[in-house]
Amino acid sequence: MKKEKDKIEVLLDEIKRLNEVNHSPRNVITKGLLNGIFTSIGATFGFALVVFLLGGLFRFVDGVPILSDFYEDSGLKKIVQHQLEQIQEEENQDVNGVSTGSGSEVVDEEYMPPSRF
Repeated sequence: MKKEKDKIEVLLDEIKRLNEVNHSPRNVITKGLLNGIFTSIGATFGFALVVFLLGGLFRFVDGVPILSDFYEDSGLKKIVQHQLEQIQEEENQDVNGVSTGSGSEVVDEEYMPPSRF
């Protein structure tokens, strides 16, 4: 009986020590900070993945009759087409030597910045 009581006391002491270590302010703050950081990183990657997959789905939705009708009726098609046209215009402006910074600056193709040497 005495051996069992000694073992129980040793285990209780160990549990008390672990509780003190695990619930110290430093450990609680560290665990909370790391938990928050990795949760936000995971949520960001998850959101990016969902947006990427939805973008891919909308690209190929014209081939599915039911989804195609919804896509056109909801106005998403017009929005996506408008955004694609704006991107295309910006790319064309970049090729033609027009800066897309403020939209009003024209970059001279033959302009060379002064050399430092």
